[in-house]
Amino acid sequence: MGIKELFRSAAAMNGPQAREYMAGHGSGTFTLLDVRQPKEYQDAHIPGARLIPLPQLSDRMAELPDDRPTIVYCAIGGRSEVAARFLSSRGFQEVYNLTGGIKAWRGETVASPVDKHLPFLAAHEGVERLARLARQMESGLGRLYADLAARAPDADLAALLTELAGFEAAHERSVIELAARAGVPESALEADAQARVIEGGFDPEAFVSDNAAQLGSRRGILELAMMAEAHALDLYLLFAQAVTDEASRDLLHAVADEERTHLARLGGLMERTA
Repeated sequence: MGIKELFRSAAAMNGPQAREYMAGHGSGTFTLLDVRQPKEYQDAHIPGARLIPLPQLSDRMAELPDDRPTIVYCAIGGRSEVAARFLSSRGFQEVYNLTGGIKAWRGETVASPVDKHLPFLAAHEGVERLARLARQMESGLGRLYADLAARAPDADLAALLTELAGFEAAHERSVIELAARAGVPESALEADAQARVIEGGFDPEAFVSDNAAQLGSRRGILELAMMAEAHALDLYLLFAQAVTDEASRDLLHAVADEERTHLARLGGLMERTA
């Protein structure tokens, strides 16, 4: 099985469609899931919504019934897009992403971040290939954050982006160390200079171009960064399910734990920004 077969897309609903759906279905027949941070939820949320912040979803999805429709929302639709795909890939039968998030629910006009996830790499690849890909993705996202920091409109945002680049540099070192434990030397992990993927399977040039509107604010940057980190966590966990050798599985679980840490840190930053 290839990674393309492991990922499943989720359907989309806009604000009016979500309102109509909820009005036509009784309480307890569907799940309304808010994947924002607690302070965002406290400030305002859709009545009846259950809060599970995106950084916690992989650990807490067992709390959700998988046999009923699930509508997922966030602030503007980026985090919820990743969360909806995550649930759909894990057997949830009917999952919808509320495009435009709670702002669209309120009737505001908002553009959701553009998802640039790309399916790639056969899941049966060995530990060396997986480790090379992991390092390539981490170094790519680190470079992206550094480039954005150089173009940031204010010093605070530049500092935030530099901090995010530091997260990826640290994770890249972790990948190198984990690979070494599995018998793969650092020399074998040199990234392919022609490849253009960053963490989670994004094309960085298209990602920046299509999400230019999100890159001028702290909240927008965090929204995109959480999308990227959540995609990466999803990717590593799905690979771990698919590979057959124990060394590859151990490496992927370890990298997934690193992603959880990064995603939780971004969630904390979003909480303070909110």
